Amino acid sequence: IKGLNHDHEEVRARISAYLIILGDQVVGDLLSSCGQDEEWLRDLKFYIISEIGKPALDPLYQALKDPNPVTSSMAQKAFLEFGESAIVPLISGLYDQDPEVRKVSENALTRIGEPVIPHLLEEMAVRRDTDREPIISVIQHIGEPAIPYLIGNLIHSKGDRSKQMVQILSRMGAVTIPYLINSVREQSETSGIKEAILSMGRIAFPFLEEASERERGKTSVFAIDLLIQIDPVRSIEPMITALYHTDREVRETALDNLVASGEIAIPRLIQVLGSGDEEAVDLAKIALMKNGELAIPHLVDSLSDPMGANHALILEILRENETAALPYLIPFMAPGKDGHDEAMTLIREIGADATAPLLQALTGSGPELAREITFYLSELFSQDPRKFIMRLFSGPVPDTDLMYELVHTSPEVVIPELIDIFQGDDGSRALIAGDLLSRFGKDAIPPFIDALRSETDDDRKLEITSFLIRIGEDAIPDLVARLGDEDIAPYAMAALSAIGEPAVPALLPLLKSPDLIAQQYAIHALTRIGTPAASALMTLMQEDESLVPLISRILAGMGGSALPELIQELETLQGSGQEGSSRGIAVMSLITEIALSNRDDLRHLFSIQNPILITMFERIFISKGEQILAPLLDAVMYEQAVPDMAANIITSMRPQAQTAVTRLLKSIGPGDRRRIALLKVLGVLKDPASAPLMYEALQDPDHEIRMTAIRELGKFGREALGPLTDAMHDPDPHVRAAAVESLGDIGLPVLDQLIAALKDPDGSIRAAALKGISKIGEPGQFMLVQTLDDKDRKVRNAVARLLEESGWKPKYTTDRLSYLFAKEKFDDLIRIGPPSVDTLAKGLHDDDPEIRERSRDALAVIRDSIQT
Repeated sequence: IKGLNHDHEEVRARISAYLIILGDQVVGDLLSSCGQDEEWLRDLKFYIISEIGKPALDPLYQALKDPNPVTSSMAQKAFLEFGESAIVPLISGLYDQDPEVRKVSENALTRIGEPVIPHLLEEMAVRRDTDREPIISVIQHIGEPAIPYLIGNLIHSKGDRSKQMVQILSRMGAVTIPYLINSVREQSETSGIKEAILSMGRIAFPFLEEASERERGKTSVFAIDLLIQIDPVRSIEPMITALYHTDREVRETALDNLVASGEIAIPRLIQVLGSGDEEAVDLAKIALMKNGELAIPHLVDSLSDPMGANHALILEILRENETAALPYLIPFMAPGKDGHDEAMTLIREIGADATAPLLQALTGSGPELAREITFYLSELFSQDPRKFIMRLFSGPVPDTDLMYELVHTSPEVVIPELIDIFQGDDGSRALIAGDLLSRFGKDAIPPFIDALRSETDDDRKLEITSFLIRIGEDAIPDLVARLGDEDIAPYAMAALSAIGEPAVPALLPLLKSPDLIAQQYAIHALTRIGTPAASALMTLMQEDESLVPLISRILAGMGGSALPELIQELETLQGSGQEGSSRGIAVMSLITEIALSNRDDLRHLFSIQNPILITMFERIFISKGEQILAPLLDAVMYEQAVPDMAANIITSMRPQAQTAVTRLLKSIGPGDRRRIALLKVLGVLKDPASAPLMYEALQDPDHEIRMTAIRELGKFGREALGPLTDAMHDPDPHVRAAAVESLGDIGLPVLDQLIAALKDPDGSIRAAALKGISKIGEPGQFMLVQTLDDKDRKVRNAVARLLEESGWKPKYTTDRLSYLFAKEKFDDLIRIGPPSVDTLAKGLHDDDPEIRERSRDALAVIRDSIQT
């Protein structure tokens, strides 16, 4: 090996030949000796190794692992000199345990380049997924030269192999895309190519966009199909451009994809309509028609742009789906709006079929648009009334007020049509037709009466009756005339009852009718009309005494609704002194009968203000004896307080009332608030035997019941003092206040307790004490005057206010001075002068610092005035 550096070429040649003969055993030594060689000598040694040939590959591979960096690097260079023959061991080196060997092998394979690709792909086919990464890395580093091989494998492989190729191409990125696109032309099966491009996503978009314009036929179609999959929105523009392509297949593909894009493509398609390119315009028109209802809003909007797309073409497209377009065209009916004329052209072409959508559009329309729609609907009605009504009921039906406004001018045409609908099988439309018919008043009555007679369904008869009621007063003569017809009379009576007061004059004559059926239904109608009929019946009773029994029966049947009129009549009779007449007695008996038949009617009597009438009713009820107590107490239980009339009746029969109330209280469970009124009745009766009931009520779970028992206890005198005193210490301030107030019913014996309560810090207790004291009357007033000098400022003030409210006026100067001091009217005390000194002097020792200060100031003023 040293001899290779000999000066004589022949010597070098002989040594080289001998080394070649020695073969693979010299490879390691040759590599390790290259470190300091000149380039010519290194090349000679590489030549010797290459001439040794394949036997040198194994020691070269081993040299890659040599720890001597010179040896390993020279081995790598030697491999490169070997070219393809070195590929197999280098591929093995990719999987060596030594990372340096793996790295050197990868670099060597990468530098060899394209020739290694087939070998790498073959090796990859036999490797597991987890072992393929080193090979893929080499392919990626080789880069573009590998792409054709990868695409070839992609096209001719399936399943996992195809997925591997897609994965590698995707990792190599955008550089692969032109190759993939160019390969489409020659291939019948392009699914693998498509998958590879799609795996790269949006980076493929510009290449595909360019191909869609530049290429023809299969390649351009392929590009257009992928564009929409990669970015549906961004693809719209290149697909629109493709509508102008010279290749028909490309144009048709773009058309299909634009239709598939849906609404996002529509604005651009509309712009194409104005492009002037005949083929592109035709395709855009087809696409818009295929989009159907999705395109309509955009097409209609474009009518408002005078400089926009071809309006004639837009109208032509809209005609293909004019019914769906109608709701969008209607807003353009407003005068002066751009697109108004074109919209009206289409709306007029639609004709009566536009009726239902126009009616729907009225809801929520502005005044101008509503006016135009209404005008046009009236125009449609005048053109063909029958067809208009048919369309009116074909969709969602509008409110009958609007319908009537549109059709009321031709009742002779409209009513027969409405009757047909009314008598049809569609119940909901029949109701609307009936409602509309009722708006025509008298003209609709005969068909309704006929329908009532011929109808067998009870529910439909009630519906017809409701329409006659809506007609109102105009229907009264026909309805009254049918009261003798047993088939129709119940419904005619019901309608007259609902019409009410206007029907009364027509019904009254029937009370003397020989036709008993008509008379009976007239009685029923008047009874159901109630209060509005009562006055007329009272007048008729005055005019015709023969009708008094019948009218009395009708009024009694009215119940409470007749009471106001009957009471008014009784007051009128009493005012003229005729309350004792036969008529007055009849009216009073009638009132009593009605009142006793219903709790609320009896309560109505409690509201009578006329004292004479109150006394009369009290006597009547008292005369009925114990039987009156049950209805009376039942009515009282629903009152806030015991009415005076009820109290007078109850106290007139104390023993019986006491028994009845006790029995009722025991029958009503705790917590039932009807007990409140009964406890108040016991308070009215003041029977000592009631005390246990009151004590029991103090334990009721209901707060209001307990409060009522406390308030009423005081009326039982000294016996109640114990429970009330206990209640004054209840933790509930409301209970304490009620107990304090109730003490006032006991009288003078509890005055001291009440005055003490005036000092309570709780304002509600002090207020209750004042109310309790006020119940004691004049004896309590005297004690209150003494309390004006109380030490407590609040007590003095409260007592002064209570005396003032009771109308008390001080008779003596001392009382007046005490009153003014309690009211804290220091200016008045100053004006009185020296007589006030003693009172003000007491104020100097008051518990309240403000009172002390004001007393001091007042005394100083009086003193100064005396000195001057």
